[in-house]
Amino acid sequence: MLRYNSQTLRRFARLDPKVLAYNVFYELHSGVITPTSKKSGLMLPNSIYVETSSSCKKSCRDCYVPLEDRKQHISLSGKNLKGITDVARAIRMNYLTILGGAPFAESTAKINLEWMGSNPGMRFAVCTGGEGLEKPDVMGKLKSLYNATIVFSLDGFAKANDRIRGNGSFAETIAALREYSQGGRRLSGVIATLRKDNIEEVASQDFLQAMCSNGCYYFTFGPYYTQNSDYSITPKEYADAILRLMEAARSLPAVIFSNHFGQLFGKEAKIANRIQAINIDYRGNVYTARRGKIFGNINEQPLLEILNSRAFQGLFASKHREYDFEAVSETDLRYPLLLKETVRILESSGVSILR
Repeated sequence: MLRYNSQTLRRFARLDPKVLAYNVFYELHSGVITPTSKKSGLMLPNSIYVETSSSCKKSCRDCYVPLEDRKQHISLSGKNLKGITDVARAIRMNYLTILGGAPFAESTAKINLEWMGSNPGMRFAVCTGGEGLEKPDVMGKLKSLYNATIVFSLDGFAKANDRIRGNGSFAETIAALREYSQGGRRLSGVIATLRKDNIEEVASQDFLQAMCSNGCYYFTFGPYYTQNSDYSITPKEYADAILRLMEAARSLPAVIFSNHFGQLFGKEAKIANRIQAINIDYRGNVYTARRGKIFGNINEQPLLEILNSRAFQGLFASKHREYDFEAVSETDLRYPLLLKETVRILESSGVSILR
């Protein structure tokens, strides 16, 4: 269960009652269901990340969507999306994530809004930089969907963010965050990648407070993953950032999460099992990690059949056992030694690491 300080609880009371009711129901419901079938013994995902389209006008550094694909509109069909939703319901999942491309760009908005709107019982998290949300009809439709939680991608204030995501990106994203949140009436968050060139800024009290004042209710942080890169962070930098975020969580009117340690609150952290997710790209390929091993394609084989395959079950089950620092695979943490050394530094700083 999530933990909240008094400032956060008071702020949640400002949410639109329908938004609050939907999300309270979701949290209670997710606490009692399990996506793993005990009868079959299968290991099944608790979330599906769906790249509905490749289209995006930006050229962010290190984007997982190749530049040539971003220039096109390669997308999943309505039949594809219905099949994904049917499988999610069949395995008792009520959580889907829409990625891009740009989820609300001109060529993509209609697909995603119709998908979310036709499935009111399914919760959708949508990651966006705000592209397309300046259009009143798109923003208006999005605001009418109580089953959508919008996560805005930001990598710092204007100078740092635009260096990574392109000129004008910060202003575009902040404008969308403000308009969508309507003074804190709708639930929205910020997701940020911790990089060598932004970690001091993005994991600071100033940045967190500024985003809260623009309507943000929660933050998610993860380290930059590309190996042998000038932007990769050290264990000391990662640990220092986690400690700053832990301290901020004591009084910040928002909830803070880390990819590896779950919710940051107090002086305890738990090495979180990674979200048991699969990724489906805009061509229909099924991965357990973005651009990792392909286990099948939903245009050629039913998704449930792919999930039941021996190859998928063997890797997926091993990936999501309690985290073993020595167990390294192509789909596990890109560099586990980062986490191992970060844990050592946190423990030496008085943080209790739960395993």
